Amino acid sequence: MNKDGKRAIICAALALPLSLVVSGTIAWYLKANNPDNVDITAGLAYLRPILVSAFVTFGVLMLVAFVSALRGRRRDASPELSTLGLALIITLVLVSLVAGVASNGASKAEDRYRDQQTQEFFDKLKNQ
Repeated sequence: MNKDGKRAIICAALALPLSLVVSGTIAWYLKANNPDNVDITAGLAYLRPILVSAFVTFGVLMLVAFVSALRGRRRDASPELSTLGLALIITLVLVSLVAGVASNGASKAEDRYRDQQTQEFFDKLKNQ
């Protein structure tokens, strides 16, 4: 039986969608109840618990998938599903890292633009 390989594939495949569901549900709950009485229209309202829940969910599922894939390579009748699970894990991690780097680059570009616009504004005020 290939139960470890199947578990690895299922956990790896569900890591991102389930992370989005969990973080979305937490965001919905926190913004609907607003326990800290913050301005929920702000984009960063409750960002920390939302991100923590997403990262923890993603990390736990990827860890379960990785351990299952390694166990499956040794214990399952045929290691093909476990190898596929490992390939899926590696692909997900690489794509997630690239997405994070791209998002960070976009954020830095926005910050540079904002700083440049602010500097130009104050330079114009100085020259008047």
